[in-house]
Amino acid sequence: MKKVLAILVMSRQLWLYRGILLSLMAFVSTPIQSSSQGEASSAHLSRSDFETGFDYVPEPIIAATLACWAYRWSVVINWGDGGLPETETGPQLVPDSAIRTPPGLHFLSSTHRYLNSGSYDADIKLFADCSGRASVKVYQGLQQVHVFDHVPLKSFLATRSVKRGSSIELSVSLVAQAPPSGTRVFLHVDKPEVFSSDVLPRHLDVPAKSDHMSIRLPTLRTAPLGTVTLVVNAINGRHSAMTVIEQ
Repeated sequence: MKKVLAILVMSRQLWLYRGILLSLMAFVSTPIQSSSQGEASSAHLSRSDFETGFDYVPEPIIAATLACWAYRWSVVINWGDGGLPETETGPQLVPDSAIRTPPGLHFLSSTHRYLNSGSYDADIKLFADCSGRASVKVYQGLQQVHVFDHVPLKSFLATRSVKRGSSIELSVSLVAQAPPSGTRVFLHVDKPEVFSSDVLPRHLDVPAKSDHMSIRLPTLRTAPLGTVTLVVNAINGRHSAMTVIEQ
């Protein structure tokens, strides 16, 4: 009888140890979530100086740090200028899917445009769904931004003539130094086939505290011969320059 009881006790202990081992294995194989979703989550603007009148798409200007594996997440910004809040959603997004955005730093662009210069307090909120049930607010904060008017263009010059495969040098000069935001002018070309699409910028930026900038754009060896017209749009109108492409 004593032997039977001893065997029963040993069997019970073995089942108990087996249960503990299985629990440990399940714990190790399960992704660990943040114990407090809001602790390390945050969001901010990666630039605090802007120019009036245009957005910065596709540049990433919203930086969000997630503290969990998020099923979905978004940033809502009240830019402080009286306009409607802007919502930008993380590029996650297969609804009702197990695909999640990993913890860490992620970036979004913004379509907001300030119309008037001045200082504004942007209210930034980060929402994340870490449970697969619903998004909750995991961060909110204020960030001051400064908005500046464009500095008018003084001149826009381009190399008069180049041979196929050589570079055209563009030069932009302002009437005064650019503000902390820099000054941006937008570039248009009447013959984009002269250049490779990956070297032709949408805009030219004069850096802060400078009144000029220059850039070299290589032409293709297969560029069509003849005149190419380059135009920049600034606060004081359109400015053009021409370059002759030679054999």
